[in-house]
Amino acid sequence: MIDETQMNLLEIEQGLSTEFFTAYLNSTRALIKLSDGVIYKEQFIMLPGDEIVEKKHKNIKHLIAMDRNEDMSKRATRKFPGLGAPVFKIDFEKQFGTAYSSLDGQEGEDKEVDTKLSRPGSSKMGKRPPSSPKKGAKGGRPESPAQSVKSNVEENEISTEVEIQNTLHHKAIIKFRNENYLQFKKRFQLSISDVMTKFDEERKEELRF
Repeated sequence: MIDETQMNLLEIEQGLSTEFFTAYLNSTRALIKLSDGVIYKEQFIMLPGDEIVEKKHKNIKHLIAMDRNEDMSKRATRKFPGLGAPVFKIDFEKQFGTAYSSLDGQEGEDKEVDTKLSRPGSSKMGKRPPSSPKKGAKGGRPESPAQSVKSNVEENEISTEVEIQNTLHHKAIIKFRNENYLQFKKRFQLSISDVMTKFDEERKEELRF
């Protein structure tokens, strides 16, 4: 009963969070697309009588960047880093494996030894043969963990690097994309942790009786 209820709550949380990620990704794409079509006043040709606004003096950092040809404001597009792979897919095997491993000591020493014998990586089991390193796309050099993780991330406007127009509107989209996504991600992780903690305690109480 405890396992079933816990599993149902986790599946509900996973389903709602996955729907949020899909809707949030579509909203981000729509805002970028709309901002791409905005016509800015700088794009209009000046007519006789138009006021020439004197620009404010730039700070020293901006002047140094201009001198080094690193002034981002002069570039038509700009790249922004992604936020990584979404965490809204729950690894149920890992979550419940951790939950039950914490209860091994309450069921006797003999059972604990038997459990360890059946687990991969136990000292009682035979040694696993070393796996051959993964080769990269070019040559025989093995892939680093960072390269392996990056290759498994689906490319989109949230998870991976995105190149967009270099305007204030586009910068604002990325700013709020990051803030709201990280806030929801934190809420999701706290919710999963609360569900696991609550029902793990209930499971311990059940074993005591």
